[in-house]
Amino acid sequence: MQGPGCYQSPEFNNTNVQDLAGKTLPNAPKVKLNLGGQLDVPLPALPFDGFVAATTRYQSRTQFSLNQDPNTIRGAYSITNLTFGAADRGGRWKATLFVDNLFDRQYAAGLNNSIANSTWSPKAPNMPHAVNTTEWLPPRDWHRYVGVRADVTF
Repeated sequence: MQGPGCYQSPEFNNTNVQDLAGKTLPNAPKVKLNLGGQLDVPLPALPFDGFVAATTRYQSRTQFSLNQDPNTIRGAYSITNLTFGAADRGGRWKATLFVDNLFDRQYAAGLNNSIANSTWSPKAPNMPHAVNTTEWLPPRDWHRYVGVRADVTF
């Protein structure tokens, strides 16, 4: 396998090596922050209280490939989740409406760039060509989604 910055090293039996000193480790952003809070809203005239909660997580750019392939870098992003709900004062039930990825920020949980294991040709006798593929792994919340959650204690 030969990638960007690789060279044959006699020290390692002429195999391809790369000096990664000072480079970013795969899937290790330099900065990752989480911030969240909840506001409880007393509703004295009702048998339950309300609440509003929000969380935001930020992650700096991430390199997904050990060989430092520039096609496997995901830029920085932040995801914000919002929650509204009501809870019984006795702790017997709680109903929650949530919106995850409120601002619909699409991002990848993983990227991989490679040359396909075989060659590709739309039909013979055309010349086959090596195909470069980039794989994108979407996380569960790569797109905004809304839901309802009910908790019951008995």
